[in-house]
Amino acid sequence: MFRSIFPILLSSALANTTFALSEPGEAAKQELHAAIKTEDESRAKPGASGSGRSGLAYIRNLDETTKQGNKQQIEYSLNQIAENYRSPAVSQALEKFQTALNLEAKELEEAELARIDSLLTEVGEVIRKAAKPKDLDAILDKMDKLGESRSERRSEKLSAAYQAMRPTRQFAASWQDYLQALASGSRNKANQILRNLTSTNTSIPVPRSLVIALIDESASPSAGAGAMPQEIKELDQMAPVLRHLRAMAMTDRANSSTPDPLGTEWSILALAPLDKAYQDFKAGLPVNLDLILQQGDPQTITGASAIAGLKAKLLLLLLPRHLGLSQAATPKPGETVAQFLDRTEKEAGERGDDTTCIRVIETRLALKSTSPITPGLAAFRAGKAREAAGQPLLAAFSYHAALKSETSLTLAALIGRRLDEIERTHPEEYKQALERIMAQESGPR
Repeated sequence: MFRSIFPILLSSALANTTFALSEPGEAAKQELHAAIKTEDESRAKPGASGSGRSGLAYIRNLDETTKQGNKQQIEYSLNQIAENYRSPAVSQALEKFQTALNLEAKELEEAELARIDSLLTEVGEVIRKAAKPKDLDAILDKMDKLGESRSERRSEKLSAAYQAMRPTRQFAASWQDYLQALASGSRNKANQILRNLTSTNTSIPVPRSLVIALIDESASPSAGAGAMPQEIKELDQMAPVLRHLRAMAMTDRANSSTPDPLGTEWSILALAPLDKAYQDFKAGLPVNLDLILQQGDPQTITGASAIAGLKAKLLLLLLPRHLGLSQAATPKPGETVAQFLDRTEKEAGERGDDTTCIRVIETRLALKSTSPITPGLAAFRAGKAREAAGQPLLAAFSYHAALKSETSLTLAALIGRRLDEIERTHPEEYKQALERIMAQESGPR
């Protein structure tokens, strides 16, 4: 009696693993070869029916698939043999060979898992001893090469082990950055990297206490990337300061500290939109000026005056593009935002550019946190639309309404020009409009 092993199902540890058969495995395969040949010989006797395919073909296919190490192909080859060769000798040989393959694959998988564990231990030792960035090159290269080997030929267990190795590789790379920062004299950048490493939620290859102990709290917070908002003088300094503040906030959260609501977090909220607008401007992207115009000056945070100054510098940089001015129309040295807007509005009025004039007025109103659409502006826009639509009578009504509302002197001059133009080109309609306006203003007594 023998136990049937069809269909053949190999261990999941054999998932696409290339290997050379061990001595027991090779012996089991040779026993299977001999059993297949014996059954072929018995079928070749007079009166016996053949399988229609030589056993040598099955043997060659099995040899090839075993060398390739593809689990599905090996299973298919063995199942073909089991289906076409039913003698007890072949069945027993198949069972032995299947057992040998599974044992071989399991041993190889355990060996690779052991190599991963050993490498992770080695990473911790190398990090502790590393004094220069180049001291980590070899271990990083070793991790990369191990991760690349048989990248598409792993069992689920091995895949999980390689996945778990990624945070350790990232830690080692960050540690190399830390050593480079120290070598270049960037103590604050080095501290920032260490704080980031202590805030990770994954396991790290060295004790966390070691990382914390290396943070130099005596480093000057005003140097380089460690500068604080009140020390920012130029727009280009905002990005490194933001990175420093965010690292500080992350460390506070990781240590379960309660961030000072009037300190780090609020400084980040105040600087972030300014820096984004500045980076977008430098990249030639459209800038959402509303983020800046709607942001009040935070008087309660450290460095509030510096942030207000940065906002003014940024506005002077962005306003020409926002107002649609030519590249030559830039703020003059020492000119404030209010002075620049006043001059731009006056020059627009002198050349009859009502579009720019309106944009200036709207921007000024937005800076004051009021609605950019006033009754006077709304009436002026209506007059422009009606004039463009060929309705001079209604346009005259709208322009007169705009003059009655509070408006700038420049806009009043522009309205006067439009009324003069209507009177010149459509005198009858202008006369009718004026009569109706006077009648409405006099009203019944």
